[in-house]
Amino acid sequence: MNELATMMFACSIFFTLLVAPDLFAEMIADNPESLYVGYIAIVGSQQNLAFISLGVGVIIFSSFFTKNYTLRIMTNIAGITYTTFITASYVFDYPNLVLGLLVVMIIWQIHETYQLIDESEDEKAKKILVNSLKEN
Repeated sequence: MNELATMMFACSIFFTLLVAPDLFAEMIADNPESLYVGYIAIVGSQQNLAFISLGVGVIIFSSFFTKNYTLRIMTNIAGITYTTFITASYVFDYPNLVLGLLVVMIIWQIHETYQLIDESEDEKAKKILVNSLKEN
């Protein structure tokens, strides 16, 4: 379920940046010390962040159709990294309700990732048990 929330969040960031192509430039003009300067330094441009957001959304959407635990865990880690990166701006620029929601979302993502790891290990244990019973 956290994948759906992360995908929708990434897509909302993509559409926001698509609709407001000068958003970062305006924020930097208002406050040259803002975190958006760091965003530009890391990702290159606002357009790059929009495409990263779209890419994260597409990767997460594609993970809905697989049972491969490793792929799903890696997708969750990408979602956690992406959400944490975006949440950083709320910590420094917009300490409001959205920050609280995003922190809860990150905790939820981490919890769900640990559950996927547990399911993966349980599945491996079942396979080992079945194989050992077949041999006897």
